[in-house]
Amino acid sequence: MPRPLHRWKSFWFGILTLAFLSWAWIDSTFHFTLLQAVISRTAIQSGQQAGRISLGWTFDFPVSAFDFSWQRTATPPHEQSPWPPQVATYEHHGSGGAATIAHWYLLLNFSILWAVFLAWRRQLHRMRQEPLEPTATDTTLRVFISSQAVDRSPASALISSLRHLGLQVEHSPSNPLHADDPRWDTWYEHGLRDTVDRCHIFIIVLDHTWDSSTWMTTEAETGLATGQPYSRYAFLWNPLDLDASACATGTLPYLEQCSVLPRDPRLAASRFRGFSVASSPRPHAIT
Repeated sequence: MPRPLHRWKSFWFGILTLAFLSWAWIDSTFHFTLLQAVISRTAIQSGQQAGRISLGWTFDFPVSAFDFSWQRTATPPHEQSPWPPQVATYEHHGSGGAATIAHWYLLLNFSILWAVFLAWRRQLHRMRQEPLEPTATDTTLRVFISSQAVDRSPASALISSLRHLGLQVEHSPSNPLHADDPRWDTWYEHGLRDTVDRCHIFIIVLDHTWDSSTWMTTEAETGLATGQPYSRYAFLWNPLDLDASACATGTLPYLEQCSVLPRDPRLAASRFRGFSVASSPRPHAIT
């Protein structure tokens, strides 16, 4: 299932926007508010009154110096406009003009657009996270790259080399310190499991902090634990030539399941050249 709406930033952004527009609408029925800026005889006025937001301008203001002013006064009850305020107005006079738009119209349009956006985003997440199980007739080798920095070297070089050979490559989400990745919304709930389940090869990219990362440990546990619906072959890529035996004790069982790939990304990718899923859905060795 997609991430609950109440955990989306866009959901709470919409709630706050609706609350602000509602407050502004109520306030405008009881107060007249005006902001005015003057620069070289050009005046721009923005304000709200009687349930409407206004924007006015004039290019022949009697004051030429820079000026900024703010005005706020209570609206007498007999001057409060009836419901509903007119949707929009526009007036042009001499060297200026003015336009207004009703708060209720802004609220209505924002609510519609916000609801459509949330529905689209929810459907997009469902499409991205929908499992694509390998079939007996599927000859595309799918590889999962587990790395904390898939967007940067050396992991990006391995991904590029694998894709150059025509392999389909899945990988960990982008590190939040490097880039935004919408997959984080549901990665631990079901995104990781769905992604790994459609892959045949699981490659761990070892770096200095791999064994201290709960993110990497969770991916290794998901991809290399026994009883998976599709057996996958495990590999370790150690481009920095680190001492894997020095990793934390709890992570060593995952590394011990892996065959070591050459440090050069092109040589590492070449280990999978010509491998056929249809002819060997459960690989015992790749030469």
